[in-house]
Amino acid sequence: MLRPTALEYAGVAAVGLVAGLVSPLLGIGGGLVAVPGLFLGIPSIGYATARACSTGMSVFNAWQSVWLYRKEKLSQMSTAAWLAAGALAGGVVGDLLIHFESVVAVAHRMLAVTLVLAAARFAWDLRGHRAASP
Repeated sequence: MLRPTALEYAGVAAVGLVAGLVSPLLGIGGGLVAVPGLFLGIPSIGYATARACSTGMSVFNAWQSVWLYRKEKLSQMSTAAWLAAGALAGGVVGDLLIHFESVVAVAHRMLAVTLVLAAARFAWDLRGHRAASP
């Protein structure tokens, strides 16, 4: 049974705070921050628990964003409905697949590639932004 220490609880809260902060800024569910932060920062929880925590957090972040965008009349609900249907279908399939050990190994690699590509893209954008500045 997992029994986190006070320091680990503080670490989880810090990861949640950072992921919750960057989620609306970057337009992500927070998983790019939460999964590596939890997995690497608190190794005792393991990769599966880090993913589960991130998914739960992402649901909250997504609903909060939908509510705020809808309130400001910045969302197209017909498009959002199609995206939600696709996310639901993908989530069901992904949840079924992740229970196979061979898929977990692939998921580790997919996360690593995603993080590298995201970092490369942000670096590229920053480089282009600096070059465009007078």
